[in-house]
Amino acid sequence: MLTTTLQSRTAAGVGEISRLMAAAVVNQGFRNLLLTNPAMAMKSGYLGEKFLLASDEIELILSIRASNLTEFAAQLVNGRVGVLPQRNQREVN
Repeated sequence: MLTTTLQSRTAAGVGEISRLMAAAVVNQGFRNLLLTNPAMAMKSGYLGEKFLLASDEIELILSIRASNLTEFAAQLVNGRVGVLPQRNQREVN
C-alpha cells in the first residue's frame, strides 16, 4: 500500500513537470518566460491550465538559472535525482 502511494505521488510529480517542460518545448513565449521569470510562468500556466506542483518542485524550479531549455532540463534532472517529492500538490498562485 505504501509503495503504491509513493509510486503514484512520484508519477503525479513527474506528470506535472512533464507538462511544464512540454509547454516550454512547443511554445517559445512560454519557454522564454520560464527561463526569465519561472514564478510567472508557473503562475500563468499554459493554455488556460495551471500546473499542480509540490512545494519542493516549485522551489527547485525557482532555483534554476539557465539560458536555454537544455540547461534548464539538466538542472531540473540533477535537482530531482534521488529526491522523492512531497506531494502536497497545490496550484501555483
